[in-house]
Amino acid sequence: MYLDVYNNHFRFIYNGQVQCEIACNSAGMTDNFFFGNYNKSGNGYNRLNNGFIIQWGTATGLSGYGYTTVTFPVTFSTCFTVVQTEYFNSDNAASGIRGVSWFNNAQARLGYENYGCTWIAIGV
Repeated sequence: MYLDVYNNHFRFIYNGQVQCEIACNSAGMTDNFFFGNYNKSGNGYNRLNNGFIIQWGTATGLSGYGYTTVTFPVTFSTCFTVVQTEYFNSDNAASGIRGVSWFNNAQARLGYENYGCTWIAIGV
């Protein structure tokens, strides 16, 4: 299984097939995959019954080029990965991304161009 990012969607792929697709926009997650303990806000999380935590968010209101630090809604014991994708504004114009500079169990530093970015983090 691996995580794929495409057009503001995060997709979990197994054996070449999409198992779960999660759309993210400035209002938060738009898919109905929630179970366990969760917060379905703009920056939210889903704490699965097996201990895994999936967190997401959008950093917007940015202009130009630079980096911004986001704080996860809940702190991980161990953060495995943070993935970043473009943000599409209300005019459907895409921002550019510069990638994840660093992350720890509570925060991530994300590079952006223009409007902002969308991110997802996975850990326990």
